[in-house]
Amino acid sequence: MLLSGTGFLQALQQFPKDTINDETVELLQPYFTMEDYTFEHAKKVCGNVAGLLSWTQAMASFFSINKEVLPLKANLAVQENRLQRAMKELGTAQAQLDDKQAELDKVQAKFDAAMKEKMDLLEDAETCRRKMEAASALIDGLSGERIRWTEQCKEFKAQINRQVLGPGCPQL
Repeated sequence: MLLSGTGFLQALQQFPKDTINDETVELLQPYFTMEDYTFEHAKKVCGNVAGLLSWTQAMASFFSINKEVLPLKANLAVQENRLQRAMKELGTAQAQLDDKQAELDKVQAKFDAAMKEKMDLLEDAETCRRKMEAASALIDGLSGERIRWTEQCKEFKAQINRQVLGPGCPQL
């Protein structure tokens, strides 16, 4: 009657497998060692019983595997929590890095502008130095001409006076 109940199959499907413990498997152990507690024998008696027998063996097998898996699941939960915390810290660190990178970019832009201004000033200074050297060379070159120009100026005045006044006139 229990096997034919409408909720029995659903109860088996929703059975809380993680609640199986050593005591439950220990209580089933005498049945597992019986000679006639096999799928073939149960199938001969009743197909539904064979399915239930297979289910109990599967649950016992699940328990033995789950004993090893449960600590791993617990460790997984701990590690996932650590990962979440680490990811949160990483997000915070990444935000700080992004802020510092933005700051660095601004400072780098100012530095680049200052370096460009420096290079422009150095180029202007070099151009000015070359012009000053050229002007100095020109001035040095022309300084020797002053004496010659002064003498030539006196000669031109004398010539003009001679031409304008004539040979017998007093000079200006």
